[in-house]
Amino acid sequence: MKTLLIPTDFKLESLNAVSRLVETLHPQKLNIVMVHMLGITDCMGELELLSRRSVEYRLISSEFYNSCIRLKQQHADVIEKIDVTFFYGYTMAAFRNFLDAQDIDAIVKLDDYDYQLLTEKASTQII
Repeated sequence: MKTLLIPTDFKLESLNAVSRLVETLHPQKLNIVMVHMLGITDCMGELELLSRRSVEYRLISSEFYNSCIRLKQQHADVIEKIDVTFFYGYTMAAFRNFLDAQDIDAIVKLDDYDYQLLTEKASTQII
């Protein structure tokens, strides 16, 4: 089983990579982690609320979620799960901890894909 991280801005186009990966890696079982990177705040009040955050998840359309569900159903023989999440942080150490916690085997780079920042606090410095 491989766990692959796919950086995304939660546009439907970013899901095209999943189908290509399934074709390329079949019959290897896959866990897919779709992630958008956000800078972590230095405001103590916001840090206290970080574990209860849901504001960012409202930026993900129901169409994106539904497309993830359809992809998993279409490729049920290969895809074990598709997670949709955020990484909060600026440092390589924090990112490595995130990769370890998610048990990531590889990061998928989407060629010719123009990522859009979802918020002004997006993390672009670590990668």
